[in-house]
Amino acid sequence: GHRLHIQWCQFINNTAKSRAGALHLSHLYYVSLLNTAVILNKAKMGGGLFFNGRREKSCQHKIGCIFVSNCMFSRNIAQIGGAMNIKLARLIENTRSLFSLNLCTQYKTGGHKSGGAIYADGMCMIINRFVKFINNSAVSNGGALRASSIHYLKNIGCQFIGNSAQQLDGGALSVINTKELTSINTAFLHNSASRNGGAQFLVNNKLVINVHCIIKCNSAQRIGGCLYAEVVHTIFDLYCHYTFNQGKLDG
Repeated sequence: GHRLHIQWCQFINNTAKSRAGALHLSHLYYVSLLNTAVILNKAKMGGGLFFNGRREKSCQHKIGCIFVSNCMFSRNIAQIGGAMNIKLARLIENTRSLFSLNLCTQYKTGGHKSGGAIYADGMCMIINRFVKFINNSAVSNGGALRASSIHYLKNIGCQFIGNSAQQLDGGALSVINTKELTSINTAFLHNSASRNGGAQFLVNNKLVINVHCIIKCNSAQRIGGCLYAEVVHTIFDLYCHYTFNQGKLDG
């Protein structure tokens, strides 16, 4: 079938050697996940959930619209995407969900070890609305979220608190090669990176917009306690508060 609806379910303590500790949802056109808990699952890619779509030239032809609402992803472990690994989807929309204590580590051997909660690649759009990312961790990049080759990434009313990149960059966010990254009424608090970008690590992005955001008490061992930006065409900040952030080498 092309549609899948999951509601009021619990996926706890499942394990896969390769992909999707709990849910493997590849090639579906529409997925809704409501009021569901995904806890203590393990896999090499996507400790809790794995989706792989089709490589298409335009967003109009991509499949995979994934809607996650009022869900909890906690203590999942993977090598790429501790809670979720999403590739080549058209849309993922997270609403009022919690991602906590997910870990991206060397579950087996090798690998990127990126995206403590979510690893997303080759997608059209990610929308996070009133989502909490708390105490997620990645060995390398993106303690909460690692996104690459995404057209649009939007965080609205979200909280990124206490997330960490243990060895590399982007304590909360590691975002590479996007058209637009927008954060509105979003808080980045007490996130940390072992190299650059305590809260956000941004490379090769066209437009970054922050509106009414709080970026406080984030730290990086090298550059950019709150933000590290490289080859970013335009950054637009409006009514944001940057306080008590620390880059131990610069910024």
